[in-house]
Amino acid sequence: MINLADSTIDFFLDLTTLQTGIGKRDKDLRITLNTDKFPFAEFFGKLVSPFQVDQVGPQRASVEGVFSIHGVTRPFLGEGSLEMLDGAIHLLAEWKLNLKDFNIVPPRLLIIKVHEIQVIRIDATLALVKE
Repeated sequence: MINLADSTIDFFLDLTTLQTGIGKRDKDLRITLNTDKFPFAEFFGKLVSPFQVDQVGPQRASVEGVFSIHGVTRPFLGEGSLEMLDGAIHLLAEWKLNLKDFNIVPPRLLIIKVHEIQVIRIDATLALVKE
């Protein structure tokens, strides 16, 4: 949700719905993220850059707030883009997340190890809702 009237952003993801295409990997991911206890990842904050709904093309967007995952909440500054497309807002954002910052132990299987730095990418289209 992006509230353009007051620039509030609230975005959450049900981590139990993540699918990698491999059932065992999905199960391991849910165990690693402890989704039974911490089922959601959430960002709550403000859009700190202007967004013009009548402008054509993508616009740089900066946000400031807090990001929570695995029971840990940390300050977050991020950048991405917003664009009006067919009466909806298209959001693109990408950032690096250090698993250790959120007390997530990267899984390891024999010689295969998940890197503690993960790239998170959001590509979402948000419908406009009039109040």
